[in-house]
Amino acid sequence: EIYIANFIHNNIDIEVYSKPQPTTEQNAYIHMLIQQRILKIAGEEFRKRIIELKKNGYKTEPTFGVLLNLEEPFEELIDISKLTDIELQFFSNEHWNNKK
Repeated sequence: EIYIANFIHNNIDIEVYSKPQPTTEQNAYIHMLIQQRILKIAGEEFRKRIIELKKNGYKTEPTFGVLLNLEEPFEELIDISKLTDIELQFFSNEHWNNKK
């Protein structure tokens, strides 16, 4: 069973998601880890663009999708999470540098 609760607190949309699976195997956790790695590798300008898009109403995964040219960011971030840091650096340079 999956449980989802949505609410707004201090003008921030909050979603709580729960399912009977170890946290480390859940897509949301994997997304969080790869997003952190991408932010570290892609640099400050990338981070600023993420913040700018989020302020304009984009959700997190679609924001990464826009900047990295991902057609299906929810699925593709899982695939990208399997890359080594060197492969991720190459991927980031190839996709992000074209948008600067």
